[in-house]
Amino acid sequence: MDVSAGHRKVYRAVEPSVSLNRHIKKLQSGLSILNEYIRNSKSQKDPSEARLWLATGTQRTMDRMRSLIEGGASSEVIVSAPLTKLLELKRELTEACERGVTVAIVSYDVDEAKMMNALGRSFVMKKREFRAAEVLITDRENVMLNLGTDGGDSMYSIYSEESEIIHVISYFYYYTIWYPLLIRFGLPI
Repeated sequence: MDVSAGHRKVYRAVEPSVSLNRHIKKLQSGLSILNEYIRNSKSQKDPSEARLWLATGTQRTMDRMRSLIEGGASSEVIVSAPLTKLLELKRELTEACERGVTVAIVSYDVDEAKMMNALGRSFVMKKREFRAAEVLITDRENVMLNLGTDGGDSMYSIYSEESEIIHVISYFYYYTIWYPLLIRFGLPI
């Protein structure tokens, strides 16, 4: 059906092929608009890399922790680990303190005097009575959460630079590891 322009409308029959060709042109025009939009939106977005990595094995985990402390820490390092792991990281933690980085440590299953003698007095140290999650946070930009067991090579850890994950693990660290120590010893919050 064809409609004439003007004050008085006149309707007349048209060949089906003409009508279908008009619809095809309209659909192709819409399709080209959509294709151009998709092409433009793809070119504007930067491809993102994975923000969560898994490290398996004790040696890989310790190497990653060392590299985070040595290369990534410029203002703070927050660590929760057993004394054996802290002693393995002692050189990196001490060097970080010498660079002016604040290092806060929470450990467990060790006497506080023994911990201070083993690590030195340049750190902020707290002792827990029982095991806590092993966490390493550097500058609130990198986080490493150790999972698995202490024995053998079965440890695995999660490493991330994603701000939301770091935020959640920081809250987890504060409220489950650090904050209970403040309440227990009556320290100011």
